[in-house]
Amino acid sequence: MHNLEKLEFFYHSPNNRMRITTNSKVIICFFSICYWILGSSAFKTTFTFSKLKSTPTTTMMSLNNKRITIPEKVIVGYANWNQCDETIVHAVEQGVNVVIWFSINLAIDSSGNPVITGGPDMDCVATQIQTIANKQLDTIHLISIGGWNSPHPNTINTPEVMYKAWDHWNREIAARPEKGFYGFHGFDWDIEGNDTPSNPENHITVACLDLMGKMSQFAKQDEYIVTMAPAESYVDPYRNGFDRSLLHEYNEWKNTIPTFAYHGLNAYTYLLSRYGTYIPITKNVSLETSTVELPTFDFITIQLYEGYSHAEYNITQLSKSPEQVISDLIQRLVKGWNINFQQDPELQYPFQEKIQIPSQRIVIGLANGWAGDGKFLLLYPDEVQRVYEMLKLQKLTPRGFAFWNILDEGKCSLLRPDEPVWLASGLNDFLKIR
Repeated sequence: MHNLEKLEFFYHSPNNRMRITTNSKVIICFFSICYWILGSSAFKTTFTFSKLKSTPTTTMMSLNNKRITIPEKVIVGYANWNQCDETIVHAVEQGVNVVIWFSINLAIDSSGNPVITGGPDMDCVATQIQTIANKQLDTIHLISIGGWNSPHPNTINTPEVMYKAWDHWNREIAARPEKGFYGFHGFDWDIEGNDTPSNPENHITVACLDLMGKMSQFAKQDEYIVTMAPAESYVDPYRNGFDRSLLHEYNEWKNTIPTFAYHGLNAYTYLLSRYGTYIPITKNVSLETSTVELPTFDFITIQLYEGYSHAEYNITQLSKSPEQVISDLIQRLVKGWNINFQQDPELQYPFQEKIQIPSQRIVIGLANGWAGDGKFLLLYPDEVQRVYEMLKLQKLTPRGFAFWNILDEGKCSLLRPDEPVWLASGLNDFLKIR
């Protein structure tokens, strides 16, 4: 028997579906008004949203009445755990135009109220940001949520409540207006696994993913910048499987190394599919302009430095060139691959979706001198430049490059023991940001 008091339907677009449960009388009234306004011309009972374009996003937000636009090209520098010192200012001077401070957790207090824990000293952060501003170096400042071995967001509270707690923390607690720091321009998702296989954080719950997705959409409504930094295996166009475990092995490494079961299987693709777009809520606009989809995630940083990654295997074990490996990866990300979310009934998202990421929303995640040990991929600036030049010729130019981490700038790797690795300045040599 159908429940005539409540109807459940989907808004559908090529990139997003939203399940709506509402009162049937409200729906009938809504459609009647729309039909009366629009008449019979061009009004359809099926909502079709405009397909996302692959042009660069123009995401902006305003704090201190200053609007911030993501640059056409980015060099993203991650601070190390709780890092706050003058080396961050130096990295910005050398080329970094997006700093991601590291990192906070979304938790609860003893009464179950949402709280923000962890992160660098905010007095120091404000001082460094003030120094950067005084040098007139336009820079976006984001705060990372998560990190390896970090607790996943607590999901006792609703995503809206948790988002409001983060927004309050950002504007009222982290901010230091007296130093010209009015809060971070947004946040970067870095929810990952744990060294201990039995730790529950090696499995991402549905509630956690839904909180991440909905919080991101709430943040976009407030014009924050929202990014994500999945490990290579969390958004993997070489595999069509999907689950939420972070304890998988890569088949190609099984005969080369002892068991390394810390990979995911496309866990973040659920975020891109279900929450990858949002509809801005604006005032005094027509129905047509208020139903245009925009991307929720301003850019996606693919961590090629995940332990024993596909990229590491192809370059170091199969002797493929970095140009060939990264070009093939971006072609696959742009072309798209199918994910069957029906494999996970707990998602309540019974769809097979094609995941596609425009090249201008892709950021290639690199490591500096701490890597290059056979487990973690290291590419030197000269190698990255050759990759970039090839991608430009193929019209697959990414938004830019990110690196972990600023504290380790200038370190020498085992690959070239006498050559310090400076990614900020090395990337800037050909991206020409500073």
